[in-house]
Amino acid sequence: MIDFFLKPWVGPVIAGIGLVVSIIDQTGAINTRLGDTLLIIGVAAAIGSYFTHREE
Repeated sequence: MIDFFLKPWVGPVIAGIGLVVSIIDQTGAINTRLGDTLLIIGVAAAIGSYFTHREE
């Protein structure tokens, strides 16, 4: 499952979803923690993918 998060496209997609959720959250429709969690996972996946593919 970790390999899935290290694919180059996963980090930006999850971070983008997290950003959209955070913007929608300003209306109070969605829990703040969901958007924050998606952003953290997305950024971590993007950084992990960068370092994994940089070594190849």
